[in-house]
Amino acid sequence: MLRRAAILALLLPLIALPRSASPGLEAAGAEFSEVWSTQAHIPLDDFTVRLLDGNVFVRTRTALRIHDSATGAERWRYAPAGASVREWSPAGSTVIVKTLRPSPSGDVIALTGISRETGTVLWHRKGLDLGGPMSISTGAEVIPPVGLAWNADSRSLLGVTPETGQTRWTFQLPPSCGRIHTASSDARATAIVALCQKDIRVIVLDPEHGMERWSTALTSFSGLHVQEGVVIVYRPENLLVHDAVTGRVIVEREGCTNDCAVVHVGGRIMVTHAQDGTSTVEGIDPADGSVAWRRVQRNGPRYGWLAGVQATVYAMPSGDALGRVLDVIQPSTGELRRIPIPTTGRLFGADGDRLYVFQTVRSAAGPSRLRVTALRVPDWLGGAAPAAEPVATPGADLCDLLRAAGFTVLDRAPDLGRASPPFTTCEFGEVGKEPMSAEFWRLPTEAGAARVLAELGADGESDPVSGVGDEALTVGLHGRAIIVRAGRDLVRIRSPYLEAGNRLLPVARAVTERLGSLRWAVPTSWSLATPHDGPSSGRTIRLPGTRFQIRDDPEAPIMLSAYNADERSPTYLRDGAGFIRGRERMKAISPDGRWAAGDFKDYIDGRDGVVLLDRRSGKIRRIFTVKPPLLNNTPVWSSDGRLLLTLWRDNDDDHVSIGFVIVDPERGTFTITSTEKDDEIYEHPYLWSADEFGVSTRFGIGDYASYEGDDEEVYDSYALRAFDADGTALSTWPRQSRPDSAILDPYSPSRRRLVGWCADRPRDLCVHDTATGAPLAQIEADLRYPIRWYDEDHLLVWRRYGAGYAASVMDLYGVISTDLAWSSATGQEGVKLFYVPRRR
Repeated sequence: MLRRAAILALLLPLIALPRSASPGLEAAGAEFSEVWSTQAHIPLDDFTVRLLDGNVFVRTRTALRIHDSATGAERWRYAPAGASVREWSPAGSTVIVKTLRPSPSGDVIALTGISRETGTVLWHRKGLDLGGPMSISTGAEVIPPVGLAWNADSRSLLGVTPETGQTRWTFQLPPSCGRIHTASSDARATAIVALCQKDIRVIVLDPEHGMERWSTALTSFSGLHVQEGVVIVYRPENLLVHDAVTGRVIVEREGCTNDCAVVHVGGRIMVTHAQDGTSTVEGIDPADGSVAWRRVQRNGPRYGWLAGVQATVYAMPSGDALGRVLDVIQPSTGELRRIPIPTTGRLFGADGDRLYVFQTVRSAAGPSRLRVTALRVPDWLGGAAPAAEPVATPGADLCDLLRAAGFTVLDRAPDLGRASPPFTTCEFGEVGKEPMSAEFWRLPTEAGAARVLAELGADGESDPVSGVGDEALTVGLHGRAIIVRAGRDLVRIRSPYLEAGNRLLPVARAVTERLGSLRWAVPTSWSLATPHDGPSSGRTIRLPGTRFQIRDDPEAPIMLSAYNADERSPTYLRDGAGFIRGRERMKAISPDGRWAAGDFKDYIDGRDGVVLLDRRSGKIRRIFTVKPPLLNNTPVWSSDGRLLLTLWRDNDDDHVSIGFVIVDPERGTFTITSTEKDDEIYEHPYLWSADEFGVSTRFGIGDYASYEGDDEEVYDSYALRAFDADGTALSTWPRQSRPDSAILDPYSPSRRRLVGWCADRPRDLCVHDTATGAPLAQIEADLRYPIRWYDEDHLLVWRRYGAGYAASVMDLYGVISTDLAWSSATGQEGVKLFYVPRRR
């Protein structure tokens, strides 16, 4: 506790650094240039950054600071001694700050009114919570005339006079509602989200008098904004945009969960969202909700924030690609111009001639830092851009360069899905070695390239490298990428495979030495025509008995063959173009889709066994195997249609693995093999071996304990042991990944790779070579579990999606490329999807 308190007390002073004339830039006003930059420690990664009314508000846990948006100069700060700054909200000419002060009798909550102009404390009220905090998911873009405070004792929302803190009006929640979740207000409307006994209620008030205008009941909620006469409600399953006066629903969009953003500007409500690997941006007429224009693009841009300025919207596509761009969109027509921008930060605001971005700078040696930067917009942005030089076909030059350096260019298209100047990418390899990818980005100036490289190095693990280009860094987990700057060019060589680490530097040298041969021009900006590639291939199907949708793509290497809608019901089986509910609950589907296998619910006539469904004939067979105290479960299919079951002994409180059962479903026969004499094998189920002639299982070594406070207990390390079909041990590989029975098939299509959880980092995935046991890749990813392999270089994973889940395709960098199944609704925890290879 003392250490944490000491860290919280540390604070890097926010020093604004003017950049009126950065060296190395071309003619003044022709390019983006840094106006000012400032930093602060954020030891708990708890911060808010917003642009409002000519000021940049920066809140950390220790202070609220106000910076002049033009110069970056700190105008004032509020840092209460002994208290933490939790939330804030602008109101009239003040800022209302919520603080939390520890005391022997409990935390004391209070609101403080501060002059926005001078930073002078005007009033202080204890016992009140803040009604409308500014955060990522709530807030407003226009300062409201009243402040909002929540009185928990009286269950009422108070409208307070900003300059005095006195209560101007009181709104009492309905009797069935216990408290407010959040609130948002601007000059036209105040919106409340109230938690009630049977539902969640959105209530909209007149901000001047606190009188109710309208309300609507919901079943779920995730965010609220009030903006330019509309109330925007984000839900896990959809987006709702209401008229702030009447409550009329202007816009409703399902699945607006990932990269979903809304802005009301230039006479249009602009909505952007991404789903199923497809991005959509549309302009909507607020009068009748009609779509004036729509841009739909496979692997298109995804935006986390839209900044509206007069009749223009600024947006920065998110992602981990080397180059960043700014998209300038006209809300009236949807016309889009793309501009290379020399920063890796995230956009949070814009005004007449400046953009504002923030970046989290992480350090292993100390607390993270928040960097806020203002960039000057080029003078020509308001008119016609300078003519761009002709450019070569994206990707062609870089691939030619790699061929000239002796590498093999692969036929696989890169996942980046962006072949627009000034970027080009190429995937390549060397004989007998794992593939790599190269990305090239030419910026307008050397100063811009140097700035981007410095930002990339500051955001995570990085080390400088000498002897290549003008400067270079290795970045990422295990240094799996190297980024080189040569003049105004940036090149990134990377691979998700651990063995590639030693090859990155010589490859980077070979590429950098040939950069002068690239005929790649630097366009100042370019226009993107309305995309014509449209949504993803295939069709979208709703799964009966669930709230899931799936994309049934005939080009995908796998297909959904069956699914369980919950934890008890019979399995739904594919039937032509749809799915029908079967008679039995199944746990595994054979790779050819013919057979389904399930467990006995209990012993039948004193025996355990397996339930088999022949999907060609529709016949169900029960094969009886073992007697108590033995049982068998955890079915796993081989590629040739044999079924493997793990044999367990029921030892009162737990089950001990003592062997395996192999079933021939065609003949209805089975063999039982014991491994009981192997006292290291007793805890985890069996898999087929890589060659499928035998079986294998993993076992723990060392101590068994929870990992860094996690509920799940793991061993220090794991080993994998292979057996032949009669139970003879053949080999043992140490330092293997941790098994998980939720992974239906841990082998890649070639069966050269095996995936599981890393033993030393239990929330990371580890991939091993099945021939040698050697580690191939380690993946940092936020997921529940991997379902199976999608292809040789991608996994299908189960992850959170809003309040629900999605089955998503993820590469070995941990980057999600598309969703095959998704539901943002709650109550879908028991859904289990069974994918099999698609027959060609």
